[in-house]
Amino acid sequence: MNALFVESTELTPKIVFDPINLKFEISGESRPESGGKFYVPLEKWLNQYQLHLIELKKAGKAPSFIFKMKFEYFNSSSSKYIYDLLTQIVEMFAAGIDVKIHWHYDSRDTDMEEAGEEFAKLNTFPVK
Repeated sequence: MNALFVESTELTPKIVFDPINLKFEISGESRPESGGKFYVPLEKWLNQYQLHLIELKKAGKAPSFIFKMKFEYFNSSSSKYIYDLLTQIVEMFAAGIDVKIHWHYDSRDTDMEEAGEEFAKLNTFPVK
């Protein structure tokens, strides 16, 4: 499966979906003009990766990995897409894939801390 790399801009976060090196990270600010245009390709990539992982699991070869979320800021329209991505990761976990979500935030940023806690509650999945 090919990796997906997207450099950050003033409006969009950096994306690293690297299945070879097992590095999965979204970092930076998310306030794109069109959330769907930015996030739907990420959702499609994750869906394909989930199918790939399920096949690997059947063969006893599914890797363990951590999905890191390092948002500095995201707007309300981005939150829906972030929730959708997190839901896809939770579905991987439910399918028996050993995946963890780490929600990173500045210790002084209570809004981002609370956002991570809310996403964890909505998905009933432990977010560290």
